[in-house]
Amino acid sequence: METEALKICQREGLVSYMNKTKWTELLERVNQIPCDKRVKYIDSEILSNWKPGGWMPVPGYVEFSGGPTKMVYIEWMEVKKKASGFGAYTATKLIDKSQDLRTIFESLNIEFEELDEHYRVYGHRRASEA
Repeated sequence: METEALKICQREGLVSYMNKTKWTELLERVNQIPCDKRVKYIDSEILSNWKPGGWMPVPGYVEFSGGPTKMVYIEWMEVKKKASGFGAYTATKLIDKSQDLRTIFESLNIEFEELDEHYRVYGHRRASEA
């Protein structure tokens, strides 16, 4: 783990659940599903904007908003369960992708939580919550 990220995790009492390889595999698969995603980083309380995907400009980095950030800094990523689609008689409709997402998370043995409208995938978690 990067030295600065390790210091933040120790100070904040965070336990790591993911690594660069798992984040890469997860993002490659989840980005194929047109559900909006956002992240929270361990060094900020500001959440990224909801976006259809997280871009990986170079190995080990992800960009949701605000520039490329090392994957080790992702505290969690939320993925909406429903994606915008087009219906036969309507311009847009919401398509439930929750089972597709759950299958991805489970196949990669990812630590996640199901919330009302989205899933939360944990990169780090407070030791008191783990």
